[in-house]
Amino acid sequence: MSIPLNDFEKYIGETILSRGLSYFENGRVNEPDEITRGVYETTVEGSENYTVRLTLNKGMITQYSCDCPYDMGPVCKHIAAFMFYLQRVESGTDDIMSPKKTFTKGKKQKSSKKKTIAEQVDDLLTQIPHEELKNFIRAQSEKDSTLRNIFLTSFAYLNANESKSFYVKQLRSIVRSAAERDGFISWHGTGKVSAAVSEYLSAAQKHIEHANLLSAIYICSSVMEEMVDVLAYCDDSNGDIGGCFENALEILQDLSEEILPEEIRIMLFEYFIDAYKKGIYSNWGWHLDVLSIAAHLISNESEAETILSLLENSQLSEYQQENALRIKLHIVRKTKGDEEAEKLIDMNLSYPSFRHDAITKAMDAKNYKRAIELAQEGIKKDSKDKPGLATDWKERLLDIAVAQNDKNKIIEYSRELYMNGFSHKRDHYQLLKDHIEKDEWSTFVEQMIEDLIAAKHWRAHELMASIFIKEKWWPRLMKMVSEYPELHYIETYEQYLAQDFPKEIADLYAKGVVKFLGENAGRNHYKTACKYLRKMKTLGATEDVIQIMCNLRKKYPQRKALLEELSKV
Repeated sequence: MSIPLNDFEKYIGETILSRGLSYFENGRVNEPDEITRGVYETTVEGSENYTVRLTLNKGMITQYSCDCPYDMGPVCKHIAAFMFYLQRVESGTDDIMSPKKTFTKGKKQKSSKKKTIAEQVDDLLTQIPHEELKNFIRAQSEKDSTLRNIFLTSFAYLNANESKSFYVKQLRSIVRSAAERDGFISWHGTGKVSAAVSEYLSAAQKHIEHANLLSAIYICSSVMEEMVDVLAYCDDSNGDIGGCFENALEILQDLSEEILPEEIRIMLFEYFIDAYKKGIYSNWGWHLDVLSIAAHLISNESEAETILSLLENSQLSEYQQENALRIKLHIVRKTKGDEEAEKLIDMNLSYPSFRHDAITKAMDAKNYKRAIELAQEGIKKDSKDKPGLATDWKERLLDIAVAQNDKNKIIEYSRELYMNGFSHKRDHYQLLKDHIEKDEWSTFVEQMIEDLIAAKHWRAHELMASIFIKEKWWPRLMKMVSEYPELHYIETYEQYLAQDFPKEIADLYAKGVVKFLGENAGRNHYKTACKYLRKMKTLGATEDVIQIMCNLRKKYPQRKALLEELSKV
C-alpha cells in the first residue's frame, strides 16, 4: 500500500505512531543512506539496532521494511520513526543527510546533492586496482557467508562443475541458520530466509538477462523444492516463504513463454512433468501450476499426450477440474487450432471461466444475441447457490449493453448492480449519470433513495451515504450520520462533514464516547475512546473534551488505566 509521506499518521495505529514519534524525538534514527534515488536505508536504535528501508516516490512511500521481529501489522515503531524523520526532511525543516539529532528550522538551504550509495560504489569501482578488488572480495567472502553465497551464486555459471546441488546446499544453509533449536522457523526467521532467497532469485533474473538459462533454472527449481519443504515447519503467516516459491515459479513461467534452445526447453518440460508425477508441490496448491507451465513448452503430439494423459488420470476437485480443463484448452488450441478449442469451450459452459470465454467470443463476433443467451443462462444457473457468480453474469449483460450502446439496458443493469451493492467492477453510479438526461437526474436519484429505504437492504445506508457524497449533499449526509451515531460510523464520514459541521460532529463524538465507555472496559477500549476525544480537539471542541474528561474521572475513579489514558489526551 502506498502512503503519502506528509499525511502518513492517518494510516498507522496510535500505539505504533506514538512509539515511533518517541524514537524519532529521542534521536534513535541514524543518518540514512540513499541506496539509489528515492531508496533510503537507516538503522533505528531499539533493544537492538534494526535496519529500515523506505522507498519514496513523488511524496509517496511506496515500499517499507524492517528486520525487527514485530509481527502485529505491516508498520512497526522503527518504520514509523523513520517516516517521521523523512517527513521532517520533506517539509523543509531538516536535511536528510544531516547528523542525527540535528534539525534546522525554516527553509532548507540549497546544497549539492549527495551521491547515492550506488553512485559512490560506481565511482570506487572505476578507481580500485583490479588486484586490490580481488583481494577484498576474497577476504570478505571468507568472513561473510551471505556475501560469499551471493557471490558464488551470481557467477556460478563460470564454473564448469556448476550443478543444482550447489544451490540446494546454499539454500539449506540459509534455512538452518534461521531455524530454532527444535528446527521450527519463527515468523521473524521466515523473513530472514525470504530476504536471503530473494537475493538468489534476483541473481536468477540476471542470469536470464545474460542468457545463462541453465543457472536460472537450477536456482529457481532449487528454491521451489526447498521452500516447499520449509513450509511444513515454519510460521509463514506473512506469506514470505510461499512468496519465494511463487516468485521462482513465475520466473520459470515467464521463461517457458520465450523461444528457448531445444535442450533447455526439453529440460524444463521434463522437470515439470517429473514434479507433477512425484507430487512434489501437490500439498500446497501448486500441483497443476507446474503442468500448466509444461503445457506452454510442448512442441509435438507426444508431449501433448503426456500432459493430457496425466490430467485424465488425476483425482481432482471441482476447482482443480476447471483449471485442468484450462490446461487442456491451451493444448488443444496449440495443437489442433481455434475451431477445436471453441468446441471444447462450448462443451464446458458449466465452468465459469469457459462461459466467460464463450461470451467474449460471441461479443468479438458481434453475435450479441448469443452473448446475451449465455449470460442469462449463467444467471439462471447460479442465482440460487452462487449469487456472486450471478452478479458476474449481470456485469457481462452490462458489457454487452455498452458494446451495443443500448442506453435503456445500460441504465437498467447499472441501476440494479448499484442498488444491490455487490459488484465493484466499475462505477455504476457514474455510468447512470452519463446516460440519464440532466433534467431527469434529480428525480431518478430520489427514486433510488426511496427504493433503498423500502428494500431495507443491509447496505442501504452505505449506498445512500455514497449518493450524498457523490452529489455533495452534506446536510443530508449529516442528518443520516446523526441518526446512526456509532463512533466508527461518525469517523467514516467525518472527512466530508468536518468543514461544514465541526460542532455537530464533535457533539456526536462526545455522546458516542460516553456511551462507548459505559458499555466497554479495558485499556484498548480506553485508548479508542481517547482517540475520539483527540478528534474532538481537532474539531475545536477542546472545552467540551475537558468537561467530558472531568466527568469521566468522577464517574470512573477506580479505572486506573482509563485515568492514565485520559492524562495523555
